[in-house]
Amino acid sequence: FTSTREKTGKMSGRRIRLDLSDFVLDIGSHRWMFLSDVKFSTVSDLVDQLKEEYIQLEAEDMVQVFMDGDFVIPPWESIEILQSGDLVRVVRTAGKNRKDQDKVTNKSNKPDNKSKERKQEVNRSKGKKERKLADVQDP
Repeated sequence: FTSTREKTGKMSGRRIRLDLSDFVLDIGSHRWMFLSDVKFSTVSDLVDQLKEEYIQLEAEDMVQVFMDGDFVIPPWESIEILQSGDLVRVVRTAGKNRKDQDKVTNKSNKPDNKSKERKQEVNRSKGKKERKLADVQDP
């Protein structure tokens, strides 16, 4: 058995352009990636590789791959669907645990109406006490 590399002198595969701007917020959000035929057989292999490389992607996150705008490439699709030079957009959808955490974070950062009402009531009662104190001090 001889590998593809031994026959041709170079690895077989494809180089694609990745748009990772959904979860990478620096200059690395647009990059090239080589997908060797040996390592990548389906689109899910690409997603798994990205989850290994990027801390922004957690194991439970759902990651979708798009090409030509809004055309999704399913994870079971053969990597052969991609040709060298294709632009692939990768989008992260937070997993269940992260969504729950986001809800907790958002709730704790956002004051509810009841706490606003309580603060207003406390301020009103402070104002009344200050006025009574001023009346007592001024004979």
